[in-house]
Amino acid sequence: MATPRLRSAAVSIPGVGIVVVGGLQPGSRCTRTAELLAVSKHRRCENWSWRTLLPMLETRYQPGIAYFNGCVVVAGGNGHHQISVESLKLSSRHPSHSQWTHVDGFTGANSWFCSLVVYNGKLLLADDRGRVTEYTLTPNSDDTTQAEFKARPFATIENIAKPSLLVVRKQH
Repeated sequence: MATPRLRSAAVSIPGVGIVVVGGLQPGSRCTRTAELLAVSKHRRCENWSWRTLLPMLETRYQPGIAYFNGCVVVAGGNGHHQISVESLKLSSRHPSHSQWTHVDGFTGANSWFCSLVVYNGKLLLADDRGRVTEYTLTPNSDDTTQAEFKARPFATIENIAKPSLLVVRKQH
């Protein structure tokens, strides 16, 4: 990784690589850095390489991250109680030219900490109060970078602070 840091977030993107965002740099400086560990064309991992992506719009520390509808979606971790969300549409050809954009529709999500996963084609966000909200794209929104999301309560996880969501798939 070009930028040493801790408390960052990472997501695997099939056929592209692993995107790492945010975190704390030495000296406790919060960062908006985004980097891609690009997939090698070979079966072995010997030729993978780090590429710097354009920085996120906000600094983020331990944000939620998911790969949804062809975009990296990052939420929370910005030190505010109102969750802000941004996304990056990754082009497999020129990932370093992709632009971060704010995503609307996450109103009502009030939490400094959050966790994101994609489950059954829906984006789930868990906040630090254990509330899990399901976000779906509105019918006329097929591009996450310009999308509008519709929210509905999904579940509540009792007696937990900072829940982390994880989706496990059975190997076929």
